[in-house]
Amino acid sequence: MPISFPLSPTLNQTYTYNSVTWTYNGKGWTKSPTAASAFPTQTNNSGKYLTTNGTNTSWGTLVITPPTPTAVSDQANTSTGAFDLPSGTTAQRPASPSTGYTRINTTNNSLEVYSGAAWSVVQYFGYISATGGTVTTQGDFKIHTFLSSDNFVITSAPANSTVDYLVVAGGGGGGADMGGGGGGGGLLTATNVVLTSGTYPITVGAGGAGAPAGTNVLAGSSGNNSSISLTGGTTLANAIGGGGGGSSHQYGDRPGRTGGSGGGASGQYTTNKGLGTPGQGFDGGNSIGQWYPAGGGGAGAAGGVNPANGGNGVQNAINGTNLYWAAGGGGAGYSGVAGNGGLGGGGGGAPKTSTTSGLAGTGGLNPGVNGTDGSLGSQTNVPGGNAGVNTGSGGGGGAHYNSNNYGGTGGSGIVIIKYRFQ
Repeated sequence: MPISFPLSPTLNQTYTYNSVTWTYNGKGWTKSPTAASAFPTQTNNSGKYLTTNGTNTSWGTLVITPPTPTAVSDQANTSTGAFDLPSGTTAQRPASPSTGYTRINTTNNSLEVYSGAAWSVVQYFGYISATGGTVTTQGDFKIHTFLSSDNFVITSAPANSTVDYLVVAGGGGGGADMGGGGGGGGLLTATNVVLTSGTYPITVGAGGAGAPAGTNVLAGSSGNNSSISLTGGTTLANAIGGGGGGSSHQYGDRPGRTGGSGGGASGQYTTNKGLGTPGQGFDGGNSIGQWYPAGGGGAGAAGGVNPANGGNGVQNAINGTNLYWAAGGGGAGYSGVAGNGGLGGGGGGAPKTSTTSGLAGTGGLNPGVNGTDGSLGSQTNVPGGNAGVNTGSGGGGGAHYNSNNYGGTGGSGIVIIKYRFQ
């Protein structure tokens, strides 16, 4: 509190305040030599400030120099506490903001910055909470794995919450009697997809059955679609089932089927491959002449011929492991060796005649099955190998001739959803 000296003092007039005696010398007030030399700054009624040089005290003008912006902003901050930002609703934003204004918006629960033209959200606060499938944790992320159809239910989600997903359809079954390999299921993946609270039906497609044993049989069955649907029935992502492998060494009307990836051609004609779906998978392989079956297409490559290898799948690490998905199945052997299943769990073609042909595809969630041992250029009558479960890969083609030569079953599909939870 300032000292209130008399307004019109006379020469040598004294004034005592807080046990300190002051004397007016005609120009200003001086204190007793025995008083403390340091005292708080005081003001009189004329707006002047009391100053001292250690001996004499007088009234003068106090000059305050404001700090520069650099002195305020460009300084190291060693505090371990927090910096308090302004917060308020959207309606409470500053009326005339300038570039760089930063605040917490309590209406949409976000950190926002004014860029000179508009307020932009830097980060929304809060995380998704959801149920469905098998739930695992990887660092700050939760992963919902659907091995069969179910619902993904988001119970709460802040504004602009996003998820990543992988959707793989069921793989196609292999053909029979110099059968082509089954095509891999269609594969769809996306990141930073905005979802809100609600129920999202998940469909996981089954793999297609291999063609039955015999000579006068149709192509292997195609796999079933896998999908994520929105509440109300709209589809967010729909992966197409893989095409079944072509059948028959003598009938040209059993071509590989079209699908997510196409089924491979049988050993009858050169142009009976199945086609893939653009953006989801590749075509099956074509024969290079009679009795050269071809492999099924995969999500990453087309099926081959001589050897009739299945096309490889596509790598994706959404579940924390970099796996291949949706490979093609290996085609059967006769004039040429049987094909291997593509990377990602494709079934091996029959007959398996060595350690390098007719092998199951590896590198997927589950391995495929090798083609059954047998002989080339003969009526060996052995089946193709099944694809790995929940890989979306195609089954292997069955060998020549008319018994026990069925195609391998395609692998079932899978749906995986990942999001940050902390």
